[in-house]
Amino acid sequence: MNPRKANIFMLVLVLFQVIVMVILNFTDFPLAGNLVLSQAVVFLVPSAIFLIFFRGGEKVNSILKFKKMSGKNVALIIIMGFLVQPATMAIGAITSLFSENILAEVMLELTSLPFLGLLFVVAVVPSICEEIAFRGVVFKGYEKASMKKLIIVNGLFFGFMHGNFQQFFYTFLLGILIALLVYYTGSMFSAMLFHFILNGSQVVLLSLVSFLEEFLESQGYALAEADTSSSPIVSWVIIGFIVLVATFGFIKVLKIFIKANPLPEKTLDAKEKHSIATPSFVTVCVIYTLLMVFALVAPYLQ
Repeated sequence: MNPRKANIFMLVLVLFQVIVMVILNFTDFPLAGNLVLSQAVVFLVPSAIFLIFFRGGEKVNSILKFKKMSGKNVALIIIMGFLVQPATMAIGAITSLFSENILAEVMLELTSLPFLGLLFVVAVVPSICEEIAFRGVVFKGYEKASMKKLIIVNGLFFGFMHGNFQQFFYTFLLGILIALLVYYTGSMFSAMLFHFILNGSQVVLLSLVSFLEEFLESQGYALAEADTSSSPIVSWVIIGFIVLVATFGFIKVLKIFIKANPLPEKTLDAKEKHSIATPSFVTVCVIYTLLMVFALVAPYLQ
């Protein structure tokens, strides 16, 4: 595998994504079924094709990196998954001021699912399907490039894949972070675990809010009737403080993680120079940019 093959893989993936989006737009499948089906078709099918026909003689496990992690790494990744959540939500809240928050709408529609069903759709499936594609096939294609090039391109493709500006910025950063975890651990499980904790914590938070609303309503008190007379500045200060503290904690834990996973000197030095701006790379960037622009202006065209 090399960057050229990884870029071709991404081009195939984006074409699958567009085709699936068009097809599902004309179906009456439940939203949860649509999400699971699209994850399997968009990410697993192209990955399987490349692993079977285009891996260039490399072993499947050298691409997918199903390597056991230490207990310390597991604990550190779980902690980072929780600590990064406030900053992720803050960035998402800021970008939602300029772009429709599609994710929030999807999550609200999925609240009718039982907790385990919601956890499966939102956390389990993406943490497997998306990670096999991005931290498996794409990561392997850029593995012989510099670390900077590898993680930035991986983050860029991951951000693009979400298909809207509201999610792009924080998923771009998350893609860089998850690629960094795999780079240091050499294990796909680090990416899957972090992705699961990140999405799963959102499911838990949403379920707790729904439970609280139902409980308050059963007691004759609506959450919407809560006292809002206090200054919004106070609320923003509290939220900002939580984000800063969590982000500071995340940086400290990330430093501990990097120190616990030193890279061999030869890994740092023996990186080949590869051009990433292949026709496939440019085409992928153009297609995804057009998709995001369309998602941005679509509400105004209705």
